[in-house]
Amino acid sequence: RAVGNLRAEELYRDLVDFGFGQDSGFPYPGCPDGILSSPGKWSGRSKPTISIGQEVAVTPLQLGLALCAVANGGTLYSPRLIREVRDDRGRITEEFPPRVLRKVMAEPMAELLRDAMARVVDHGTGIGAKDNWISCGGKTGTAQKSRDGRGYTAGAYIATFTGIVPAKDPNLVIITILDEPEGVMHYASLSAVPLFKEIVRDIRRETGYLTAVAGPRTAPMQVVKESNLVTVPDVL
Repeated sequence: RAVGNLRAEELYRDLVDFGFGQDSGFPYPGCPDGILSSPGKWSGRSKPTISIGQEVAVTPLQLGLALCAVANGGTLYSPRLIREVRDDRGRITEEFPPRVLRKVMAEPMAELLRDAMARVVDHGTGIGAKDNWISCGGKTGTAQKSRDGRGYTAGAYIATFTGIVPAKDPNLVIITILDEPEGVMHYASLSAVPLFKEIVRDIRRETGYLTAVAGPRTAPMQVVKESNLVTVPDVL
């Protein structure tokens, strides 16, 4: 439903379900809960402003977990840093399986959001992430910053792009964030989006996560002659 059709309590409940303003379950200290006021503290314009990301603050981890729920069909998981521990012989001594927190949306809604994110890359502000070998989806964000608690600071922004790869059946969730990029680069479409594109290309070159997807041709390898070699000093 559109935000205008939601009661404040319903919108708040949905945001809490996604983990915003809550303890993320991160297994180490130092991860804040973010900012999400209860409806009793909202003003008459809070619903529309919260829907575009103002009046709230979330951590990159919270944002990533919420996006993972969209990517996997609607299930919110607790974060984990370690999958397993092995001894010196390679035997598994301890495992940390995924831990489901709750179902936050039905698969049809998650699919609808993935399709919308794909359109952002195909036709919208995320078009700079478009590549000829893979379909990506995402959402740009250009957030104003507040330093003194008295309103937003002129010229201070955080540029963010939250992306899924591939768009239809995601293998990866990637978030690129730039803190106070200068000039027109504060627009996420000009900074965080192209950074995302380069990261996806690097992942394809260096890992096996996207090897099943056909990619662009690579440049032919150049042979380096012995006469061109130089000795590099040990700068450490």
